[in-house]
Amino acid sequence: DIIDFDQIVEDAKKLFAETLEKKSGQLSASVEKNASGFTADRDKISQLIRNLMDNSIRFSDERCDIRVSIGKTEDDNLEIKVSDNGWGIPDEEKPHLTERFYRGQLGKKVKGTGLGLALCKEIAAMYGGSISFESKVGEGTTVKVILPFRRKE
Repeated sequence: DIIDFDQIVEDAKKLFAETLEKKSGQLSASVEKNASGFTADRDKISQLIRNLMDNSIRFSDERCDIRVSIGKTEDDNLEIKVSDNGWGIPDEEKPHLTERFYRGQLGKKVKGTGLGLALCKEIAAMYGGSISFESKVGEGTTVKVILPFRRKE
């Protein structure tokens, strides 16, 4: 399928609207025009984006600010980036984030299975892509998924 990122983001915004409202949080998204034409399994890409957004909201406090950006990189890859001003991730936990059932120290504070990021990594790998994390404790996290840009031939 040709992925309609605007639609996926709108659906996700609706899905998380109530949770964000309870936290007085906000979610902004920008989908660049150059992302259009990307082909993949819509459900998988949607699940990937929803999981990343869910984590950003879940591991953030009141007045969280979640930012999603989707666009093409200079080297013709698709970049999906989800940033927040949440709790952040301790350096020693970063290597374990995509392990199945891994929940880290902060996992005790929130509900979850520890499968979301493992699934995101599997989806990215399925398309020959990667997932990376930039984070500072107390300042927030940015998760970046890079996928080779695929078009219908």
